[in-house]
Formats: sequence, structure tokens, C-alpha cells
Amino acid sequence: PVAIVVRRLEKDIEVKGYKIPAGTPCTICPYVLHHNPNLWEDVETFNPERWLGKDTIPRGQFLPFLKGPRNCIGEKFAMMEAQTILALVLKNFKFSMDKTKWAETERTLRVTMRPKPALVLNI
Repeated sequence: PVAIVVRRLEKDIEVKGYKIPAGTPCTICPYVLHHNPNLWEDVETFNPERWLGKDTIPRGQFLPFLKGPRNCIGEKFAMMEAQTILALVLKNFKFSMDKTKWAETERTLRVTMRPKPALVLNI
């Protein structure tokens, strides 16, 4: 995912009693949003099963491709590509990963966020 995005407010808003005027630059960091313990349980645990049985997620709580007219231009392509590759790979291989290695992994910021060191996936 992209590390940080800056947008300007289109209209005046109020957040927790503070008035923020239109035109103010606002920084959105999807990583911080997606790891906020006030919004998510056990945020540092790799747990894909957390999504099972979830029909909806509150608006603005999960932004892997951002939202609105300036969202990620590659969102539709990325989703289609991921589904195609995942279907082909899962059909032919079994995967495993040492969950303790995931817990030890840090994130590094470049244009997009990456694991450091690289994760090892057993195939």
C-alpha cells in the first residue's frame, strides 16, 4: 500500500471540537488507520481469517486503495490480477509461513510500504 497521501479539504469540517477550514492539507496514512487499536482487534497479528463473516466494514475504516475521485488508478486491475493469480497459484501449490517471522518483520517506507527483511514463504 501507499505510505502517505496528502489531500486538501473541500469544505470546512469539525473534528472533536476543532474547526478545520476548507483548503487545509490533510495527511492520510493507511498503515496507521489500518493498525489503529480503536478500530481493529489485535492489529499487529497476521490473521486473514479476521475477514471471514464480515459483510461490511464501517466507511473510511479500511482504505487499501483510498476512496473518491483520486483513489488508486490501478485498483480494478490490481483486484482482477490478484484474483486470477491467486486462483492459479492456490490450485497448484500449498503455502505456509512462520508466524513468528511475521511478528519480527518491520515495515520500510518507499513509494509503497514493504516488509524488512523480506518475508519467507514456504511453497
